[in-house]
Amino acid sequence: MKAMPIHSRIVIGAPFHTPRQKPGLGGGDSFMGDNPASKRDYKREYAHFKANPQNMKDHTARVTARRAMVREYGKEALAGKDIDHVEPLRDPGTNNTRGNWRVSSVKANRNWRKGKKGYD
Repeated sequence: MKAMPIHSRIVIGAPFHTPRQKPGLGGGDSFMGDNPASKRDYKREYAHFKANPQNMKDHTARVTARRAMVREYGKEALAGKDIDHVEPLRDPGTNNTRGNWRVSSVKANRNWRKGKKGYD
């Protein structure tokens, strides 16, 4: 049997999702809800984040690290990069010194958790 060319299989006006997918449904984010038309609840998200003083301390440490590295390397050199803490801030006794920082790609810093049990 001869294969049909791809352009003859395209149906004009057909949806771009597979039949098993439900278009427009999100993953049920706790701050957005399941309705795709619902807007992000910034007030609730802000209150939830600010409720924990440790979150604010860790956020300040991340901002401090980023600013120090920008002073050292320059803003252009760090464009598209993350400043990674070698020992995570959530671990007790972790410090925010220069020896605990490293420049890493966004993909490496934010993607390490998927399917892995540790950092390296």
